[in-house]
Amino acid sequence: NPSHVYGATGTYTVTLTVYDGIDNSVPSTTSAQVTVGGTGVLTGSVISQPATVNLTAEGTLDWAHWGLASGASFDHKAGVTHQISDITPVGVAPGSFNASPTYWATHSWSDGTPTASEAGSSSLAYVEGVGNGFELTVAADTIPKTLKLYVGAWFATGTLEASLSDGSAPAYITSLDNPTDTVSTRIVSIDFSSASAGQNLVIRFTMSNDYSGNGTIGIQAATLSEVTTGGGSTSILTGSVISQPATVNLTAEGTLDWAHWGLASGASFDHKAGVTHQISDITPLGVAPGSFNANPTYWATHSWSDGTPTASEAGSSSLAYVEGEGNGFELTVAADTIPKTLKLYVGAWFATGTLEASLSDGSAPAYITSLDNPTDTVSTRIVSIDFSAASAGQNLVIRFTLSNDYSGNGTIAIQAATLSE
Repeated sequence: NPSHVYGATGTYTVTLTVYDGIDNSVPSTTSAQVTVGGTGVLTGSVISQPATVNLTAEGTLDWAHWGLASGASFDHKAGVTHQISDITPVGVAPGSFNASPTYWATHSWSDGTPTASEAGSSSLAYVEGVGNGFELTVAADTIPKTLKLYVGAWFATGTLEASLSDGSAPAYITSLDNPTDTVSTRIVSIDFSSASAGQNLVIRFTMSNDYSGNGTIGIQAATLSEVTTGGGSTSILTGSVISQPATVNLTAEGTLDWAHWGLASGASFDHKAGVTHQISDITPLGVAPGSFNANPTYWATHSWSDGTPTASEAGSSSLAYVEGEGNGFELTVAADTIPKTLKLYVGAWFATGTLEASLSDGSAPAYITSLDNPTDTVSTRIVSIDFSAASAGQNLVIRFTLSNDYSGNGTIAIQAATLSE
């Protein structure tokens, strides 16, 4: 029964060797990574870009801008400890483009290097080609910070993944999906801290789908600031996208409430009994959903022991699904000033599903993410949303819609939702 005490938080590789107990001639060795001590924070939200951004004012700790004169142009905040790295190309080297301010934010600054000041530029760095993109790092420690990334896509899907180098929080993944000739631009805002000092937040933004053969993704700028809380009532609306486990006990995970759809039909709605009902049934957007007993290789198997109208379920991978662009689901969750976490079990097959979460009092920017899957292998995820409203008696509104159909019969689906403090 060996033991070891680690003196600091972090991620360690642990190797265990077991002998046969007879002649010790046939050892068996296994290794695993474990995280010890504190935990990190890594959540994100996707919001619209404003018309103008003052990088000097927004990037109080650091800022960066790319593409001012060429694809290699890198301007950043002068006179501070450098925390946002330059982009490293993933695949091809980027080009630069002076984009239309109708779609892209115009950035200005007065404390830069090598360009000391800029009155207003909508230039950017961009790449073409599936698999190509950008990688950058941001210094991370135990102090919470906010990184804002100004990105966009034209006739393409750009997938952005943020991860902590110490692995102390699940990676945050979101997609910017745009199959049209009108460029789509967004701010991806990421709140993060690591379990220990001296770590990095690693950002990868890559093209995962090209709709036209010359689609592009672009990055303009990034700003870094400390997370601050003001006086009075504040609201929270952030999210992350993580992998589904093989099994989920809804009774254990949904301490406040839970819901499951599609057990017997597209209208089936099972939920937690004996509690105040906080997660609504789904309302169809467009067509009524069907039900399907899905493959547990890809979908989580859900069980419960405190349900109604089905009192208990040993394990089901059933779901509610829809076909057709513009169709989907809407549901509401009770919101007040107490922070809560909603987990949504969703998936897509030959389709892009766009999920938008908003607060009924509008007290925080909407959170938007996409699950993009152009293949015949279903893609499933948990969308985990942390939220609170500025006042009592509000709702978190969830809309999950099929925004792109790759095959003519692509589908999006929802299995379950859990709510906890």
